[in-house]
Amino acid sequence: MWQNRSQDEKAIEIFNIMKRQRFLLLLDNVCQRIDLSEIGVPLPPDAKDGSKVIITTRSLKICSEMEAQRRFKVECLPSTEALNLFMLMVREDTLSSHPDIRNLAYSVMERCKGLPLALVTVGRALADKNTLGEWEQAIQELENFLLEISDRLPRAVVDEMPLGHIVGLDRLYERVCSCLTDYKVRIIGLYGTGGIGKTTLMKKINNEFLKTSHQFDTVIWVAVSKKEKVQESVRAAQEVIRNQLQIPDSMWQGRTEDERATKIFNILKTKKFVLLLDDVWQPFDLSKIGVPPLPSLLYFRVIITTRLQKTCTEMEVQRKFRVECLEQEEALALFMKKVGENTLNSHPDIPQLAEKVAERCKGLPLAIVTVGRAMADKNSPEKWDQAIRELKKFPVEISGMELQFGVLKLSYDYLTDDITKSCFIYCSVFPKGYEIRNDELIEHWIGEGFFDHKDIYEARRRGHKIIEDLKNASLLEEGDGFKECIKMHDVIHDMALWIGQECGKKMNKILVYESLGRVEAERVTSWKEAERISLWGWNIEKLPETPHCSNLQTLFVRECIQLKTFPRGFFQFMPLIRVLDLSTTHCLTELPDGIDRLMNLEYINLSMTQVKELPIEIMKLTKLRCLLLDGMLALIIPPQLISSLSSLQLFSMYDGNALSAFRTTLLEELESIEAMDELSLSFRNVAALNKLLSSYKLQRCIRRLSIHDCRDFLLLELSSISLNYLETLVIFNCLQLEEMKISMEKQGGKGLEQSYDTPNPQLIARSNQHFRSLRDVKIWSCPKLLNLTWLIYAACLQSLSVQSCESMKEVISIDYVTSSTQHASIFTRLTSLVLGGMPMLESIYQGALLFPSLEIISVINCPRLRRLPIDSNSAAKSLKKIEGDLTWWGRLEWKDESVEETFTNYFCPQYLADPIQHSGSLQTFEMTLVSPRKAKGMALKAIKEEFLSSESEDDEKMSEGELTKFAKKFKKYMKFRKAKNESNDGKKWRNSIGKEKKIEKGVKKELKI
Repeated sequence: MWQNRSQDEKAIEIFNIMKRQRFLLLLDNVCQRIDLSEIGVPLPPDAKDGSKVIITTRSLKICSEMEAQRRFKVECLPSTEALNLFMLMVREDTLSSHPDIRNLAYSVMERCKGLPLALVTVGRALADKNTLGEWEQAIQELENFLLEISDRLPRAVVDEMPLGHIVGLDRLYERVCSCLTDYKVRIIGLYGTGGIGKTTLMKKINNEFLKTSHQFDTVIWVAVSKKEKVQESVRAAQEVIRNQLQIPDSMWQGRTEDERATKIFNILKTKKFVLLLDDVWQPFDLSKIGVPPLPSLLYFRVIITTRLQKTCTEMEVQRKFRVECLEQEEALALFMKKVGENTLNSHPDIPQLAEKVAERCKGLPLAIVTVGRAMADKNSPEKWDQAIRELKKFPVEISGMELQFGVLKLSYDYLTDDITKSCFIYCSVFPKGYEIRNDELIEHWIGEGFFDHKDIYEARRRGHKIIEDLKNASLLEEGDGFKECIKMHDVIHDMALWIGQECGKKMNKILVYESLGRVEAERVTSWKEAERISLWGWNIEKLPETPHCSNLQTLFVRECIQLKTFPRGFFQFMPLIRVLDLSTTHCLTELPDGIDRLMNLEYINLSMTQVKELPIEIMKLTKLRCLLLDGMLALIIPPQLISSLSSLQLFSMYDGNALSAFRTTLLEELESIEAMDELSLSFRNVAALNKLLSSYKLQRCIRRLSIHDCRDFLLLELSSISLNYLETLVIFNCLQLEEMKISMEKQGGKGLEQSYDTPNPQLIARSNQHFRSLRDVKIWSCPKLLNLTWLIYAACLQSLSVQSCESMKEVISIDYVTSSTQHASIFTRLTSLVLGGMPMLESIYQGALLFPSLEIISVINCPRLRRLPIDSNSAAKSLKKIEGDLTWWGRLEWKDESVEETFTNYFCPQYLADPIQHSGSLQTFEMTLVSPRKAKGMALKAIKEEFLSSESEDDEKMSEGELTKFAKKFKKYMKFRKAKNESNDGKKWRNSIGKEKKIEKGVKKELKI
């Protein structure tokens, strides 16, 4: 009867029998979904109460598909239970047969990963092996089985993400993956400009979980993207996580956000999981979506991608990585792939033209892919030439570029206010690739009126905050040369210009020209609509006669070194202009007639021009707030001109046009201006300097102060409180200067009283009342100056450069050092310390300092400086390099060898020119890092020759002990360099030196002394 029936008939027969009985059905090792009704198993309400079906499977998905109402994960055995089972299988007599077998047994047991089948199988196979050789042979035979064990462990539930060709992310990928195995790192952040490759990198990480073995139970990808409110991001993330965790509707629908978070929390706290949050715009508390707090769970990882560096901080990221643009070769490879072989081979000129087009994308993957696809069907060199022209002038006309700008514009849209947006667009007035000084940019913003006529110091504070916000949004980058500069990626620059031109609707609203030559008539026609015009370039020789610019508010004519004059009437039709920047137009000798027509002008910059005299007509510019005259030699300023500028808030005549005894009246005029907030001045006369130092108002306004070539200048006395806004101090070539003295004003019964008492550095730092703005100090060519102890007042000092002060023995005098000031608040914000050309210098500071911000130490030609004020705690997280002569480095004295080894990692030799003997004649030679062996030989040879050739008893030559000590240090240094060159991982090569350190022997023998 059974054999001849169909499958459905068999199912009906089973159903009719089972529905009358209470049954328990055990289905073992289910590999795919089984429809129980198809095999005749009655389901509720047909099944009798108490009937059960139990299935075992390796797949959680099968449990869901078969509608299992309760699920239990069978875990691998904990290490203690695994060990007990393994030892039971091996037997105690085998474990005791050889002293090394027990240790080997532990190792083999760990490789079984707690899997009972593996523990039993391997344990039984080793049970009768009583010698070490038999164990090693058996383990070798079991190797393939042990390798298969990891494949038997359940892999994470991972949804594969579509991923195309990847270029240039391998190193960063490896760094991120190393954090996944670091138990100290739970939350990882990837940030960078839009289109830089953050999501691509995250997809690569996600997909790798499909290929490799790991200990995570599940990997969850959430595309957060931009939402109006944080709650929307939280709800969207909860929905994705709910689907991944397969939380049924009955436990989800109708629940509040907090109840859903609790449900997710109770599931995730039992799992080892990876949560990938892509495109996060607004920081949110992970606990709001149900992620367990950090201390509660050891094995989880969260990775976020964001354009906003600030988001990483606010979401308590423990390791963050900036995703950078591609290197030139990587960018070219990606571009060529998108263009395709057929197009590249269609004409011999196209590959070379393709390199030029790829270079215009500046390594931004989004731009490379967009432009590459647009060029994929361009088979003639003429079309490629046209594309290069369009990328330079009108990139939006390239197919797909407007869509690309739309993607990048999200970062702009997310900026917090209209002023910040205006400041960002303003950066496009500068040419592509131009590194803009932060102060210069902020001064332009002030001139444009972005800050509602706030005082200059408040406006600067606001400006620096906006720069940080724009850098945080990955819309600006730190300059390559200096921290105090910013730059804009070329594609971001194009996007900013496009937004400033109202998304391409008003292409003439902002006009930026470089290297035009003579300005053609058709270009001048477009000026009628322009609100901002920026002319840059060495070959601009002539400007139009009387351009009609009725809407113009900003005019740059900069770095036009062949432009000598403006045409008469040039300013005649520019009634609204507010900002006029003619700086670094070096051949310009006079301002044109009609400048007095610019009645709305608030900013003039004539710095680094050859203008010999300010026209008296400038007196009529009553709205002028900023006048910059830096680097202008022998400039004539008519009397009463400056004092007539009643709105003037910022005046700078720095670095070139120094105030002499004949210019003290200018100081009186500046003092008379009630609105004055900020001054930058240079002095080359004691009388003029004394006029400044006797005026409380002028001192209060001074921001940058330069003193140079002052004769008969023995003592400089500075006020510690009156100069509270001083940021930069430069003293140069003051040949008689012996002492710098600080007067300590304090409030007394008769007002401000002066004191010259010995200060307590600890109290100075704590009060933060003295020189609280001083950031940068340069003291050069002051041969009689003995020390700079007054710098203990400068608690916020960031950069110190002291050079060619031949008499200086100590930077901070030992008289001001007590035991309580060691590791105190001296130089706590210093980032750069440069000392050079000081043959008598013996001490920077007696004792060790923390230097928590120090990045660079440079010491050149200071042969008597034998100790640095550092110990194992100094500059622990900040130091990048120590520069100096190799001979000087070799003779440094250290507290102990561990400190020396730590800082040797950072040493970068400049040259080996200093004599080992102070008055000797050691030949100079250049060290070549290309061949460490050759460099070492050169150094040892020179040392040997100097040692053997010094016959004069009066010469201060190295002792045999000093020579041996130096040679050992030099060899150790070269060993460091060789290890560093052979390893891409800086941490690895640093650690390897400590592990492989050997005792140096035979130095004398090698030198044949």
